[in-house]
Amino acid sequence: MESGAHAPDGVIEAVECHQHPWLYAVQWHPELTAAEDPSQQRLFDKLVTASQEMSNSTQIAA
Repeated sequence: MESGAHAPDGVIEAVECHQHPWLYAVQWHPELTAAEDPSQQRLFDKLVTASQEMSNSTQIAA
């Protein structure tokens, strides 16, 4: 895992894992500002895209 965002005081605010197709964890609530902040909305957009791609490439065993 690698830190992806820091507060002004140096506290890690987000982490990501490059070995996973899409793993990004944040220490805030992007859903609270996504409607007016495009950078927060992109978190959700990328999550949906990654979920769709993973769903399309994964077969469920019967």
